[in-house]
Amino acid sequence: MTKRTAEQVTSNSGQPSPKKQAIHKEKSEKNRGAFILLEGCDRSGKTTQAQLLLQSLKDKGQNVEFARFPERSSEIGKVIDQYLKSTTNEKNLKSMHLLFTANRWELMEDIVKKIKKGTTYVIDRYAYSGIVYSMANGLDKEWCIRMESNLPKPDIVLFLDLSVEDAAKRGEYGKERYEKKAFQQKVRDNYHQLIEDNWKVIDATQTKEEIAKQLLDLSLKTIEESKNKPIQTI
Repeated sequence: MTKRTAEQVTSNSGQPSPKKQAIHKEKSEKNRGAFILLEGCDRSGKTTQAQLLLQSLKDKGQNVEFARFPERSSEIGKVIDQYLKSTTNEKNLKSMHLLFTANRWELMEDIVKKIKKGTTYVIDRYAYSGIVYSMANGLDKEWCIRMESNLPKPDIVLFLDLSVEDAAKRGEYGKERYEKKAFQQKVRDNYHQLIEDNWKVIDATQTKEEIAKQLLDLSLKTIEESKNKPIQTI
């Protein structure tokens, strides 16, 4: 997936101008916050670890907030919530992918504004979840990536990696549409196709405490390293 800066010079057609893009450099934000993302298959412990990380960062004196996707309380989010809880309501897969993408755009403008002013965000699921789940449903990988284009890119992706067999042993597995072993195996395989330099793969079979310590150490390092870097886009 190609790196872009959060604000990119465009040509008259509305597309990035190759000539200007090559010389355009966005001014670095001063003392901005970090965008820390937790990703992983269902029941990998993302939400638990996101909450532990949030509290640990607050205890360290960090200015930090939390968000989770899909955000189910908005008008778009309510449609998504109904879809995820349904076992029979089939919808057009591309339309559903675009609804999930729109749900991310609903929140990200305000989140980026806060990040630029110094707030760090811990986010549970994001564009990569949208890509891997849609791929598992049979949509084209490149199409899925294009639909997420220009969304802000995380400074670090903390990928909690857990086998489908281990995930299935955890409580409440199978309650939602996508919590099926064969499907989750596709999702896990797809995640591994997306891994980039800003990803850290975390063994999610470790104890809760061991994982929490790793995530905190990686997050504190990322917060420090991101302070004066421009925000990239997917």
